[in-house]
Amino acid sequence: MDTGQGGALSFGVKLWAFFPPTEKNMELMRQYYLIETDTDSNKQESFWIKNSLQDGVWLTQSPGELLYTPSAAPHAVFTFTWAPLITAHLDTAVTFVRNLRFLPTELAFSGP
Repeated sequence: MDTGQGGALSFGVKLWAFFPPTEKNMELMRQYYLIETDTDSNKQESFWIKNSLQDGVWLTQSPGELLYTPSAAPHAVFTFTWAPLITAHLDTAVTFVRNLRFLPTELAFSGP
């Protein structure tokens, strides 16, 4: 799981694909991550030929536009030219509590 992320594009153009975190989409992502570390690249390539995420939306991001990537939403970004993105990770009260269960967390305290 990841935290939400907001990003402003300095220049260039990015093409984004976003998919809702439905049970089917999340199960496909879990299956893909299991083979992602496999050294057989044919497994990775053939996975997306046989499977596809559902109900996605595509959009382009132009310079000066801010785009919010929801927490845990499967997504992909395609950058065709140099296009630096300035980002900040964001959490809501709901996603913060949920992400505590999935992210390694370290609490730091100062004082005596």
